[in-house]
Amino acid sequence: MRSQILASRGFVTLALQYFDWRGEEELLPTELVEVPLEFVESSVDWLLEHDRVSGSQIGVWGGSKGGELALLSASRFDTIGPVVSVNGSGVVWEGIGNTDFQPGSSWSVDGDPVPYVPYPDDPTIWNSKEYEPAYTASYEEATDDEIAAATITVEEIDGPVVLVSGGDDSLWPSVTLHTISADRLAEHNREYGYEYDHLVYDDAGHAITYPFLPTANRTENAQYVFGGTQEGYAEADRDYWPKMVETFETLQS
Repeated sequence: MRSQILASRGFVTLALQYFDWRGEEELLPTELVEVPLEFVESSVDWLLEHDRVSGSQIGVWGGSKGGELALLSASRFDTIGPVVSVNGSGVVWEGIGNTDFQPGSSWSVDGDPVPYVPYPDDPTIWNSKEYEPAYTASYEEATDDEIAAATITVEEIDGPVVLVSGGDDSLWPSVTLHTISADRLAEHNREYGYEYDHLVYDDAGHAITYPFLPTANRTENAQYVFGGTQEGYAEADRDYWPKMVETFETLQS
């Protein structure tokens, strides 16, 4: 639906499924473990070759793990310019299986796992629908070397960056994880001259999406606790969306 709404604003869009899909050949992992970044790169190249696409870059929107992937991919591929990460992460995390947390990185490059922050060897920390405490514990228990290796080099992104965080995110600590990227962007002073922003909505949780979508039942579902309030989600959706559109419109300038 997000891609359809953006398309209604004149953007050529592609909604990319990056794991758990099989066609005639098994192209992607069935679990969110060592997803190849080359798949993102080839998808971007395919889109840039489309008759309706002009220019040498595209913009990327990603939410949650997709936000992590958006920041990581854009830091590595010059064909990606503007990035909007909603409740994403400035560090790479260990992968996630369909039924359990699996050892290994979420992403790979040239067949090698991207360095990641591991989960503690204590499965009991996940015995809840509210995962934020487990992610916070994982980050706090990681060594300085592990965090340094897993931190995404967002200063290499060749375009403006918008980080959107729910201050009451109960799935993972998105404000903390996005602040890693915001601090890195500030430290490097955006060497390429691009702007960045970190938008924090105190009363929103993990399920920030797009404006005018009903906010009832968004704080929790059968599997997860997302946090936030109805009013907080309404404010976040309404406020960040036009800023995202403006960011992607920089591709036209």
